[in-house]
Amino acid sequence: MPEIKRSLAVVIGINAYSNGIQRLETAVNDAEKLAKILKEKYQYEVLLLLDEHASAADRFVRRFDAEHTAFI
Repeated sequence: MPEIKRSLAVVIGINAYSNGIQRLETAVNDAEKLAKILKEKYQYEVLLLLDEHASAADRFVRRFDAEHTAFI
């Protein structure tokens, strides 16, 4: 089995959805805590996307068509 040389994580926390979902209380806080644990305890490189930044990433991915793929 090959050695893992780099660990990456995308952590997403959205409290404020724009599509009528009631505002959440802890999603952003939970995402921040998880990102901190991954960085400090496990040396992950973390991309943390919160609220409007996470929603912008979703809009970017939805622009892909059948000839392209995206994994989140």
